[in-house]
Amino acid sequence: MALLSEEIAGAFPSWAKSQSQYADLDLNNVVVLTMPQPIVVQAIRTGGIALGNLTLDISRAFGFYPDVVMGGPDPLRRLRRLGVLEPQARFFSKSRGRALLVRKGNPLGINGLIDVARIGARLAQADATEAEARAGNRAAIEQLIGKSAADAFFAAEVKHFPGRLGIMHRDVPEMIARGYADAGLMHITSSPIGHGYFETISN
Repeated sequence: MALLSEEIAGAFPSWAKSQSQYADLDLNNVVVLTMPQPIVVQAIRTGGIALGNLTLDISRAFGFYPDVVMGGPDPLRRLRRLGVLEPQARFFSKSRGRALLVRKGNPLGINGLIDVARIGARLAQADATEAEARAGNRAAIEQLIGKSAADAFFAAEVKHFPGRLGIMHRDVPEMIARGYADAGLMHITSSPIGHGYFETISN
């Protein structure tokens, strides 16, 4: 969400034109593919992606191939093993750790993890396609409040999000904004995602 803002994606063409080494680039057809990271890896590995009945070739010959791939360490390592990435990754954001998001103004008075379990708040988190993040969430919550309280914390997890095939980390703030969930677990980075609409509770 932050990358697609006017401040970043919107400002990119004019920034590139101001740089002598990029001044001649054709930037009239910039495509951003924001899919779950395993799907991005698979699309590059297999040379295509299926969108319903439509299959797009992803290859240099076809002209639809990424110039930049952004992701976590594991997907980037897998792409490096395929020989499609440079050996040195460049960091673009810094994790500030896990946080509990609630709607602005905190209407349910959620001040910590125990409150989520106590009131049976509907919880949003990335689904099974982000298994590593889910496992990390579970381990962190159990360490902080114990297994039985963690069971109650996750009991009212929202499993489906209208209009989505799965719930990704970027969907969590939207679920809270639309009233599908009362609280959400997120990794917070230095990017201003959700700024002004949500409150975070460090726990």
